[in-house]
Amino acid sequence: MRIEWPESVPRREVRGRGSTTELLSFELKFGVGAADVVCVERKRVAELAALRARDSLCAALGTAPPCPDSMLGSLAAVLFPERSPKSPAPEALYAALVARGIEVPIVTWPGRPSGFLRIAAQIYNSDAEFSALGAALREELGLNE
Repeated sequence: MRIEWPESVPRREVRGRGSTTELLSFELKFGVGAADVVCVERKRVAELAALRARDSLCAALGTAPPCPDSMLGSLAAVLFPERSPKSPAPEALYAALVARGIEVPIVTWPGRPSGFLRIAAQIYNSDAEFSALGAALREELGLNE
């Protein structure tokens, strides 16, 4: 199916929002600018997911959020406790999580033996996934002992 670009619809940059055909189809159905509203709402949902995830993981690890809520986007950092019964190197912690089917970046940071966790929350991530990550981290850091 080929959709012609109507003269009444202004051309604009659509990178990152799907194909031009998808965008045009969506806007012809819901009105010009509707895709912008959806993209903004998607972004806000991801930001709220990152905030919930960060707070959940900080609670699981017993650490404070490293920055104010207003500084978060869809990415968030979670600090590990300064001391924990087990302090695996970031590479070892990453490997242990991958062995559990969890893939999340562990970033090295001088002065923190296990580094810190960087999460990128998206609309398809669930609170249950972040709870499972928190439980796995508690176990790997020996916080359940």
